[in-house]
Amino acid sequence: MKLKIFPVITLIILSLWGSHAHSVAFCALRDPVQNIYKLFPNATSYRSIVHEVNQSSQQHVKNSVPFSIHKDELGQHTLYVAMQENKALGFVHSRSEVGLWGLIEIVWAFDLHLNVVNFNFQRCRESSCDLIQSSDFVQLLKGKSVNELKSMIEKEDYTLPDELANNEDARTLAKTLMRSAIKTALVTEHSWRDEIQSLLQNNQQ
Repeated sequence: MKLKIFPVITLIILSLWGSHAHSVAFCALRDPVQNIYKLFPNATSYRSIVHEVNQSSQQHVKNSVPFSIHKDELGQHTLYVAMQENKALGFVHSRSEVGLWGLIEIVWAFDLHLNVVNFNFQRCRESSCDLIQSSDFVQLLKGKSVNELKSMIEKEDYTLPDELANNEDARTLAKTLMRSAIKTALVTEHSWRDEIQSLLQNNQQ
């Protein structure tokens, strides 16, 4: 039986690490080149934009959903913009979630309207990580907006592939991923609002 104390231990570790969190991103993208071009195969270059994710961003998430980002996720974070020549294709943003066996680092890809494009695991010790990424669950998330993901969670309006539905750990990880996608999109929307609008306008020219 997997011990449920691991999330508690992880949170304690995060609390002790809090003094360092403002100078180092909670979950930095370790290999931007590999991740960006894998998530956006048509990209020819990328830009990075650093902003502070602050308590205002945290409150924005709280106002939208019944869960929020951890205080140790506040601080300087980098949003990557995948580019094709002078046209922005979308965003890559790395975030962390607490799993049963430690931190799960997820690299999210969104289009310019913050709909899910894809995701990668940068770090994941859960037994169902590979199962999740090789299943049709990826297709379930693709193209989904924040509102669609919220509705899916609130109404439990989604059907997991059989290999996930019959696996308790996989079901838990699936819900963690949906919550993470929502939080990441909301944080991106709030903290990089001006840059997103500028990129949308530039693409229309």
